[in-house]
Amino acid sequence: MRKPTIGLTPLYDVERESFWMLPGYMDLLRAAGAVPIILPPVKTRTEADDVLNRVDGLLLTGGQDVDPALYGASRADSCGAVVPERDASELLFLKTALNRKLPVLGVCRGLQLLNAALGGTLWQDLPSERPSEVCHSMQKPYDAEAHRVTVLPETPLAALLDEEAIPVNSRHHQAIRDLAPVLRPMAISTDGLIEAFWMPEQPFVWGVQWHPEHSFRADDRGLRIANALVRAAAPDTDRLGFYGADGEQPDRKTVFPTIRTPRDLYRVLLRCWSSETCASRMRKRWSPENPTLGQCSITSFLVQDLFGGIVRGVPLENGYFHCYNVVDGCILDLTSEQFRGKALDYRPTNPIQTREQHFAMPEKQERYESLRAALLRELSY
Repeated sequence: MRKPTIGLTPLYDVERESFWMLPGYMDLLRAAGAVPIILPPVKTRTEADDVLNRVDGLLLTGGQDVDPALYGASRADSCGAVVPERDASELLFLKTALNRKLPVLGVCRGLQLLNAALGGTLWQDLPSERPSEVCHSMQKPYDAEAHRVTVLPETPLAALLDEEAIPVNSRHHQAIRDLAPVLRPMAISTDGLIEAFWMPEQPFVWGVQWHPEHSFRADDRGLRIANALVRAAAPDTDRLGFYGADGEQPDRKTVFPTIRTPRDLYRVLLRCWSSETCASRMRKRWSPENPTLGQCSITSFLVQDLFGGIVRGVPLENGYFHCYNVVDGCILDLTSEQFRGKALDYRPTNPIQTREQHFAMPEKQERYESLRAALLRELSY
């Protein structure tokens, strides 16, 4: 299996007129099983498209302050050095990545750029604008604890770490002031700053204010965050499997040239499933670590669109049905992973599920249309 490639936005040395990279970022990604690639600065959307064609995910690195012009503010005297060329290049990468639903992780400045680009604002200088007893700008060693953050429940970070509070390092003087409307907080410092967020509308867009590239050897939480990025970027699906994936599958020409089997479809759906397409009653529990949660019925009808057959439902204890497909005698359950290995009873007498029955609920019809639209975007239709 090919290792996923993660593109790193370069750091800028204005005085030397050069681009560079901290080895810690590359070491972190290598430890997480990825191939790190330092991206060249770009000046056009076409260049950004061409560059991101070569990677499976994006890591926005730390560095100089984000230009306050990005969030409609005048630059204060306390604001540090800004590099408009870097801001412009990273915005092109970010917009392209979001359009493609590529996994994105923002670290420190990367978190701040994400927030500013998506409609949020920043404190330009914490010591002068929002003084606190919490140490947000530590001295060496940078893998030590500077302060602690509370991990918010029912967030992807909580699902990943399974902890209510964690220690973090800290090297920043700017921070989130107003969170962008499309983002949701995942961790908060004891003085009330948002230290991590995610974007529910995307398969994987996270930001962390601390520096896992410094601390991952001493604290495996940083490596686990990088692992989450790399898993989301995995170009192959050997990391996950669905019921019926290894058996005989229907192979036929569909309306999409690159999708001939349900496994082909599954590979693309891994980039399409999101909290937006998850059943509303399960949405708070959805995460990129469990992407098929709450997706069974709309996925089954999408499979039926392409491969025909019938949709059946396994009766569940809560009175609901778990939908799956039967195509040419093959039982296919593209969302079986949400049950974490629990055996389901795919008996031939399970009741047939119809669109009329399920789409009588407008919320489910909307989710189906959303998943179908995401598939079309992924395949550039």
